[in-house]
Amino acid sequence: MLCKEAVHTAALGVSMASLDDILRSLTPEEQRPLMLGPHAFPWLWRFFMPAELKSFRVPEEKNATCGNCPRVCDAGYRPDYRCCTYQPRVPNFLLGLASQTPLGSQALARAEEQQMLLPEGMVASPQQWLDFMEDQEQDLYGRSQRVLCPLLETKTGLCSIHAFRNAVCSTYFCEHEQGEAGEIFWAQLQTLGSQIELGLAQWALDQLGFSVPNYLEQLDSYAPRVEQLSAPQGWRSEILRELWGPWYGRSQELYQRCAALIVAHRHELWQLANTQTLREAKAFEAALDALSGEDTELQEPGAPEPAALTWEYCREAHAALWTPSNGRG
Repeated sequence: MLCKEAVHTAALGVSMASLDDILRSLTPEEQRPLMLGPHAFPWLWRFFMPAELKSFRVPEEKNATCGNCPRVCDAGYRPDYRCCTYQPRVPNFLLGLASQTPLGSQALARAEEQQMLLPEGMVASPQQWLDFMEDQEQDLYGRSQRVLCPLLETKTGLCSIHAFRNAVCSTYFCEHEQGEAGEIFWAQLQTLGSQIELGLAQWALDQLGFSVPNYLEQLDSYAPRVEQLSAPQGWRSEILRELWGPWYGRSQELYQRCAALIVAHRHELWQLANTQTLREAKAFEAALDALSGEDTELQEPGAPEPAALTWEYCREAHAALWTPSNGRG
């Protein structure tokens, strides 16, 4: 069992270390992408995903080709943004790693200019989320003129933080060779990855002395006026000041410290993901749902399912990929 007190003590020392120094301590093998079949996933997946995942046989998804997007011709998608007419939620530690690369640093600056950076990572404002939901209702995904990922390098059409992209972007395929079974498998893996990313982002903030409960309480306090929180592009400046507190104006420093903690504790990440209690701003999330017309009720407080249970769902979905009843294996 991992000693929580020992981890916290060690983390305080790591937070003072240089992310550059910690990254230089990695072996070349540790920094290689995790390969599942022909698909490359961020190298951190080697550490925060269960080891069994590495042995999974996965569909090749040959028809989901971003470099030669079939939906540009077939569905009228934008040739520049394609499925990146979406603003991903990217955890703080992945942004910290991305900031160490020239393209990633530039992308982070764009996201900051658009006022989309919160302590937990890049998060769309309520109005940006509403714009996305309205695009979905009007079948404008892939064709949107207003919901555009700031992390995409428009000159090349490539993601500026591809090696550090989040679980949603890592597992999204517009076509599935195994039909519904493939769609379910990737969706389950996406849920697991997103759950782990949120837990680790909150864990890193905890270790740095940033009060996640206070941050979430502040978000919940905005629920009655959720429609007033957005600026023309992102969050209003005064809201950002309140949410960042003493870290306001120091986003890159916080992200890099979070990244240093995660990388230094890389061999413990799966265990940390299963011991970290996920916390949510439930009132704020319910207000967002109401703003977008979703008929939802405020859930009772309670911890989400542990990562180990979500992993069992992934294993079941993977097994279903190759059963004779699927008819496509």
